Amino acid sequence: MRSLLLLALLALPVAAADPTLEIPPDEALRIGRKIWANETGSDPRSIVAWNLKEECASLGIGHFIWFPKVVNSRFEESFPGMIAFLKERGHRPPKWLMDWMAEHSHAPWSNKQEFDADSRSPRMEELRAFLNDPATFEPQTQYIARRMQEALPKVLQQLEREGVPEADRERIRTQFYRIARGPEGFYILMDYVNFKGEGLSRAERYAVRKPGACENPPRSATCEDPRAKSCHICEDPTQTKCECRGWGLLQSLRGMPSEGDAALEFAKSAYLRLKGRAHDSTPPDEVAQRALRGWAKRLKTYSPKFEADER
Repeated sequence: MRSLLLLALLALPVAAADPTLEIPPDEALRIGRKIWANETGSDPRSIVAWNLKEECASLGIGHFIWFPKVVNSRFEESFPGMIAFLKERGHRPPKWLMDWMAEHSHAPWSNKQEFDADSRSPRMEELRAFLNDPATFEPQTQYIARRMQEALPKVLQQLEREGVPEADRERIRTQFYRIARGPEGFYILMDYVNFKGEGLSRAERYAVRKPGACENPPRSATCEDPRAKSCHICEDPTQTKCECRGWGLLQSLRGMPSEGDAALEFAKSAYLRLKGRAHDSTPPDEVAQRALRGWAKRLKTYSPKFEADER
């Protein structure tokens, strides 16, 4: 089945409409187990987690995030959508969870301390059992796949709205399908989009001061503002003082050369963007710095040839 899908992708002319990337259930299950192993080390208890210095819980095989009541996050919440997706497919989440979500738009834990205190309660054990159930692995993976399937059209539409030339948009599209055609192409695209996003949100970018800029800044010069790690905070739309850099799918596709091993080149490009996020943002992103070593290992699952340059 997968070979037929890849042959269809290879046969597409550049100008053709983007096809739906359907993933067979057995392939989805294999990818889901791989993502689960990456995130949890295959530890069933770690399918629910609240990681150190992070602002919310991470739940399910894709560590879908669920925000507390008072969080102003730049990231996109995904756990409620995943639960709704499973319900649509006939699965029955724990009753306590559905009762909570019917009355609240936020997670039941305000912070990591509350989450840890609740981690061995009967309701948390019930949630673990549900998320670890082999019957929910495939639809959890299909939820990740749906975001991947929607990613390229969203990227191309935004680039068109921004006036990016057609040739540049076609290059992004070509790079996407170069990866999709590979033996681990669906896994690479699903995994990266799920955890690092499409690269479209200006909130998910950091500001880098350009050389020679802002030496004697006016009060409103945002590249001197410690909050300027996200460019949407900047009041510098022309980017004459700050350069906005992202780390999502779009930026990683843009950084790839047009030839060579697509999986390897994507891994190299993604690592450079994640390394920049960790070390170049203002102020430095401590969570990203801590996660970078793990992502160096993760990117090696995209291509065994990948070697991280940690200099």
